[in-house]
Amino acid sequence: MRVVLAPQDQNPPRVLALVFGEQSSISLDDQLLQLETVLHAKVFGLTDHDRFHFLSRSHSPKELVVLYDPATSLANTELSQSLQGAGLTQDIYASALSAYHEVLFELGACATDMLLSEATRKTGATKENDGSQISSIEACEQLSEDLRCPSVNLDITSGGFNVTPKFVRLVQALESYRHYGKEFRGVVFVRRQSVARLMVGLLKSLNGLLDFLRPQALVGSQPDNAQGDILLKFLHGEHNLLVATPSTQDLGFPGSCVVIRFDLTDSEIYQAYARFCTRGDGHLIYMVEKGNDRHRCALSRISPLRPEVAVVCHAMESSVPLSAFRGSKDFCLSAAEAEENTTSNFIQDPTTGGRIYPHDAVAAVHQFAWQASCHLNEHARYSSLFEFDVQGNTHEAYICRVTIPGMSSGPWSATCVSKGHARRAAAFQFLRTLSDAGLCDYHLFPVFGLRNPTAFEGLPALGERHAGIRTYPRKAPDFWKNSAVPISHLYPTAIRIIQSSASVKPHGPMVLLTRRPLPDMPSFRIFFSSVPATVQLIHCAPMAVDSERLQELYEYTIRVWETILNKPFDCPSDQVLGFVAPLQSEWSLELGNDGPFLPQVDAQIAWDLLHLAACEAIVPIKFKDPKELSACLEDAIIQDRWSRFTRRYEVLNIREDLSPLSKPLDPQYAEYENYIEVCKDRRLGFEGLKDDRQPLIEVLKMPVFTDRLNPAFANSQQNDRAEEAQSFIPELCAKYTIPASTFRTVMLLPCIIRRIDDLLLVKELNAKFFGHSINDHLLHMALTTPSAGIEYDYERLELLGDTFLKFLATLYVFVKIPNENEGAMHLERQKIISNKALLEAAIAVQLPPFIQSRPLSLKNFIPSIFQKTSFRGPPVKVSGDHVTAEKMDTDGPEAKNPDTTQNDSMVSSASTKKKSKKSNKVFNECESQSLGDKVKLSPDSPGPVLHVCRADNSSQAVADVAEAIIGAAYLSGGIENAFDVMKALNLPLLGVEQWSDLGRKNKAIPLAHGSATFQSESVMAIETITGCHLRRPEFLVQALTHTSTSKSQACSYERLEFIGDAILDFMVMRHIFNRNRNLGPGALTLLKGAMVSNSALAAISVHIGLHKHLIVGSPHVAAEVREYETLLQQKRQEEYRLAEKERRSPGQYWLDLEPPKALSDVVESIIGAIFLSDDFSPDGVENFFASSLRPFYDKHIRLQTLSHHPTKLLFELIQAKGCHQSQIVKEHDETLVLVHGVVLASARDTTTVSAARQVSVLALDALEGDANFLRQTCDCWTSTNKSRSRELKKQLASIDKMLALEAGRNESKDAPE
Repeated sequence: MRVVLAPQDQNPPRVLALVFGEQSSISLDDQLLQLETVLHAKVFGLTDHDRFHFLSRSHSPKELVVLYDPATSLANTELSQSLQGAGLTQDIYASALSAYHEVLFELGACATDMLLSEATRKTGATKENDGSQISSIEACEQLSEDLRCPSVNLDITSGGFNVTPKFVRLVQALESYRHYGKEFRGVVFVRRQSVARLMVGLLKSLNGLLDFLRPQALVGSQPDNAQGDILLKFLHGEHNLLVATPSTQDLGFPGSCVVIRFDLTDSEIYQAYARFCTRGDGHLIYMVEKGNDRHRCALSRISPLRPEVAVVCHAMESSVPLSAFRGSKDFCLSAAEAEENTTSNFIQDPTTGGRIYPHDAVAAVHQFAWQASCHLNEHARYSSLFEFDVQGNTHEAYICRVTIPGMSSGPWSATCVSKGHARRAAAFQFLRTLSDAGLCDYHLFPVFGLRNPTAFEGLPALGERHAGIRTYPRKAPDFWKNSAVPISHLYPTAIRIIQSSASVKPHGPMVLLTRRPLPDMPSFRIFFSSVPATVQLIHCAPMAVDSERLQELYEYTIRVWETILNKPFDCPSDQVLGFVAPLQSEWSLELGNDGPFLPQVDAQIAWDLLHLAACEAIVPIKFKDPKELSACLEDAIIQDRWSRFTRRYEVLNIREDLSPLSKPLDPQYAEYENYIEVCKDRRLGFEGLKDDRQPLIEVLKMPVFTDRLNPAFANSQQNDRAEEAQSFIPELCAKYTIPASTFRTVMLLPCIIRRIDDLLLVKELNAKFFGHSINDHLLHMALTTPSAGIEYDYERLELLGDTFLKFLATLYVFVKIPNENEGAMHLERQKIISNKALLEAAIAVQLPPFIQSRPLSLKNFIPSIFQKTSFRGPPVKVSGDHVTAEKMDTDGPEAKNPDTTQNDSMVSSASTKKKSKKSNKVFNECESQSLGDKVKLSPDSPGPVLHVCRADNSSQAVADVAEAIIGAAYLSGGIENAFDVMKALNLPLLGVEQWSDLGRKNKAIPLAHGSATFQSESVMAIETITGCHLRRPEFLVQALTHTSTSKSQACSYERLEFIGDAILDFMVMRHIFNRNRNLGPGALTLLKGAMVSNSALAAISVHIGLHKHLIVGSPHVAAEVREYETLLQQKRQEEYRLAEKERRSPGQYWLDLEPPKALSDVVESIIGAIFLSDDFSPDGVENFFASSLRPFYDKHIRLQTLSHHPTKLLFELIQAKGCHQSQIVKEHDETLVLVHGVVLASARDTTTVSAARQVSVLALDALEGDANFLRQTCDCWTSTNKSRSRELKKQLASIDKMLALEAGRNESKDAPE
């Protein structure tokens, strides 16, 4: 070894080089690699693979499992019974009730007596006795003297046994470490601090059995100094056993001989902490209850610890994890966390309500570092995450800071008593800084304990019949409630509208300023006459505002909302949770250059425009000369009267060729000589003009609010249709202070805020219920009913989730009742998959309030940025109901009148009172939503109006949403994730905690054997057909044995066919779901039905040769199979000949034959056999599906081959979507499919009938490729019922006529010559 240093006079760098020769024998150990973090150095010559391999194996103690028997007797003790008899139960339990049952379950009756005795000494309640008050403290003292706590009895066979078998096994495990003597150090991790303190008391009272132990409790409620003192005494041996709670695990315990996980949890971060505080030669022990599936599941999730997570455990300095920590699924942790999270020092996420306490901070920093690691190079990933420094001379004290590679270091922490406390303080301070900067992502916050499992109060009882529809209150996002905090900073979210077509006019950028930072929001689409545009929401850096600008923001926000409503509106300033402001028109996104900084937007706010609009709604137009007029009216909105609430117009052009003396261009004013004459005749109070030769303004009416989230509704509005331009006199008009481009964005704000609310609910639900395991977009789709009227809904996901639910429920029932027949299994399965079961589960977890079923209606919309709203006056009518308004809207400007209160006073007090009541009614209606699917759109209302048709609509919708969520979970994370979501939805899957439990339980079921035998050649033949190797070939005998052969149903294929049916349903739906991504739910259902029908499966059985191996005992069944095979081959040859002649794909040639049911059953039973043979692994059945079934389906069963009459199928699909204006027409030599006059497809052929068939096939192709065509084209909601009925009859008649012609043509071709 050579130490290389530079001479002193060369100002050397701080480098220490350790050089080893090739012959040097040195082993790479944990201490050597820790030099990297201590010296901020690198060991060169060590590859990243070797470094990862070593770090993941460092601190690798031997892991052991200690099994214990479940507690059998949990009866109340004599002390608790005496306290109850004395009438003191409520007083005593007030302080101990939350922990009583946990202590009894974990430690036993002796510990509960200790708990109650301690509680009685702290309770100062009173008891009434003959009218006098007697202190309960005196009564408690008397009881304590009479009934002293019994000593610990560890003899499980004796009648005085007063602890749990779990505690006995703990004592036995600790006793085995007696030989360590003075060197012994041990840690026992328990869930609750009450259990920790009482466990220490039990261990101390064991009367010499564990006399080498000096136990001490270490809990989160202790002050930092007390915790540091306990850890220091543990290091020096004054305490040699710590009983600690989870909130102390991040403190960095000294290396221990043994660490015992007394309460098993599935948290990876807790496992990493426990592993770090165990010596390399020590033991990590898990206490597992016998037969407890939850414990088995938790153990499988944390042991062995994933190497990507284990690399962070090699030192207190830690490093960036190579993978995110998996969150805990153990919601029992919530009670333990609540017991210790008593401090008010926490960081709260406004979106989910999750909190980061100081003991959560280190784990959250690891999570943040992993999120930022995508920007790091490979070497930076192993850099230290925390940097320490020692303070003080006499007593060691530590400071720490966070040093994430690629970012500026965090601030130094305050001086702390230990490195663990310094690391915790630095991490918490770093996260606080991130939170203040709006960078603390909501995924960093712990999710367990957020869900309240109690049922929602006020929901109708499921067992009762209700008139009408079941309604549920729509939940308001917790974000806004959590945002009701004093304003120190405002957190901007920029709003930018990206046009996809020149037909969409420019929209000015704006910014939404909230009191707490919104989470990152995805872009979404809005629609202008079927033309989509994109709304982009950009998270920006926080900004400070003074009181003056805050007042301007408030006034501008009120002005904006009055503009949207076109009536007075008010909200107290302290109740405004979000403000809006315009941005400079040339604003563009500019990101920071260093680290994950957010773009600055405060300097881009158009404060001059904001100030003007906040002060005045309208201002005069400057019209001295055309140049001044043009500059004044650039990007302007004007109105033809001096009133705040009236019709508004967009300026198109300055007509210098026209003046008030010009002849009116509008034909309805042709009788007038000029515009001045029009004003004299039709304008009240007109007194002439100052300038008769001023140029006129060419304008168009500005559209009123439209629900741009709904493609069909936005398409059907008159607002987007072409309007005739009008000419106004500048002198008689007023300019609105909000520019036209900004005005367009303002009119989109209800849609934008509604979508933000929807996404906030999605994120909140995803965190509280599913631990962020579902893709947000898919979850939003699953929560949206068709009645919500946006561009997507749950229907496709519901089909996928329904088949997965049936699939998993079938497997669960198959394992749960292994000896029952198909009928019994079906009844048991219905308890899981029925709509009633799904509804009960959904209500139990409070799912209905998250469902989004109501379309956006401005009349019923209460913006969430306002806590309390009111109208400052009655709305002013601007429609034809007001005579003067009618004239002014059509004829031009009214007389200048700066007094805007006159219009408000035109409504009587009685009318005002009536309006107020109507408004209150509207707001009350907003508080609840019906979940029915049948919606009637009224052309006279600003939004769809729900009309309930059945009393069970809402129940069906809730059940459908639950199934859609399961489908979204499967697409997000596969089978395991979908299973976990089903458990989170509280579906009755008792005794099964994870997917692998099904296969494990199935292995314990004995296989029924019948009299049939099977040759090895047949096994090889079946393996060739299925394309997979059968691990347990004995299942084939049962799968191929017909009921006519077996004397017992258990020996036939019935049970295997039952599960194979569910597996096939799921695989088929998954296949067509992925193959036909734009196909609607109706067509998917048709495809699935065709693929899993008995006739299709029988044809597949013959096609792949599976029927040859069917074991049947009935000659009649065997003859049916042979006859069907012969006829099927004939049909197949005929269909292939016709398909080749007609230049099309072959269709379903088997439809005219009635197949033997045994042929379809055997396909499903073989699938079930393969699945069971693979121990519930889907690999085998997926290979069989890919090699045999999918090619057959893709060739023969597609949307175009579902029927011999594609024309009829086409119109069935179109009408199923509610469209009644479609037809097939012939123009010249071309046949067209028209939907609302829009060409969907066209074709040419020699005859009209064959052309209609071809064009129908092409139209089906077009609908399959563009699922939104009907949504964007159809506006049948404007039709009356009579016209719909006439149109429907006309279409059906034309279809019948066409089919009759086709049938006649076929008969003439088949007739003998």
